[in-house]
Amino acid sequence: MPSRLLIRYRAPGQPLAWLAEDVRGRLGEVRHGDRPDAAALAAAGEVLVLVPAEDCLLLEAEVAARGGEQLARAIPFAVEDQLAEPVEALHFSALPHPRGHGQLVAAVRRERLRGWLDDLAARGVRPDRMLVDALLLAPVADGARVLVDDDRALVRAGAARAFAAAPDELPDWLALADLPRDADGRTRLHVAGSRLPALDVARFIVERDAAAAEPLVALAAGLRGAIAPDLLTGVYAPRHRGDPLRRLWRTAAVLAGATVVLAFGTLLLDHARHARKLAALESDIAAVFAGVYPGAALPANAVDRVRADYRALGGAPADGGALQVLAEVAPVLGRAPQVFLKGIEYRGGALELVLLAPGISALDAVRESIAALPGLGAELAAASAGERGTEGRVRVTRRSS
Repeated sequence: MPSRLLIRYRAPGQPLAWLAEDVRGRLGEVRHGDRPDAAALAAAGEVLVLVPAEDCLLLEAEVAARGGEQLARAIPFAVEDQLAEPVEALHFSALPHPRGHGQLVAAVRRERLRGWLDDLAARGVRPDRMLVDALLLAPVADGARVLVDDDRALVRAGAARAFAAAPDELPDWLALADLPRDADGRTRLHVAGSRLPALDVARFIVERDAAAAEPLVALAAGLRGAIAPDLLTGVYAPRHRGDPLRRLWRTAAVLAGATVVLAFGTLLLDHARHARKLAALESDIAAVFAGVYPGAALPANAVDRVRADYRALGGAPADGGALQVLAEVAPVLGRAPQVFLKGIEYRGGALELVLLAPGISALDAVRESIAALPGLGAELAAASAGERGTEGRVRVTRRSS
């Protein structure tokens, strides 16, 4: 399966040329047509589109920016004096300059770039990267590298200098390129492509690269070491590769939000349930208080008042009152973790404990433990099994000495 699909793009409506490169860097057959087949697009780990150098402008800048966003904001103003049109109409992409400082900048009209992307999308192509084709030619120190196609020639005249020209006009453009010359005033050209242009041997030394006659193959060979800004940055950055991951994150966010809402709803339900229990307890306290103090207003500290009056009336430990008996049996109940206290009744000198236990044996164990306490007697007055366990009443009395 190929790891990359390399597409050479000329203009909207014009045929494409493409080839596949596998994971080992081996190149497939160059194909031509209106669009690559769907299988090739689906198998590609990366879709890279090469666009015409004549539609792009290469610039150099010196911007001391700390981050990508800061650099993107500063580049248009740094190259504004090199342009003949407003920076607002252009899209810029930059990377560190091959010379070691500053930036190599590629500029293209926003309208043109959007037209390219729309045309490619109509053909089923969603590029991951978009590079200027001439920048895939490897620069040479002793002259220039030239790639000749049927109707155009690409020239790499330096690390930051590349252009396209008609083959017949190539000698004039090379003369303006200020290329290195030998002692005889000749410029060395490394030429590949479909045909050799007519060049004056008195001005040029031509070295033919016959191994890469197909232009797209020559460009693919130069891709590995190419230093070329990717035009798909900023608002044009591709998003389709991250769509599945973004969908997963959106799903996770929805689930997390639902979990938070559910947890909050559970807290509200617990709060409402405890509020009902508190209201019922307060109602019971009010009823007991009204029975003890008929006609008296219910104070905020009703329980404390009843306890204080009880002690004032002689409810001391020696009398075996309800509070004292409850204080004595409380440790027993605390040592029975599966037994829960549901209610307390004190009538006729006997303290009845309403208990919920796993079974009758657990209730009887509690009864025996209470009966073993000094001065106390206990009997299991009633027991009934239910869905939540066995509910029983243990009657605790004080034995006479």
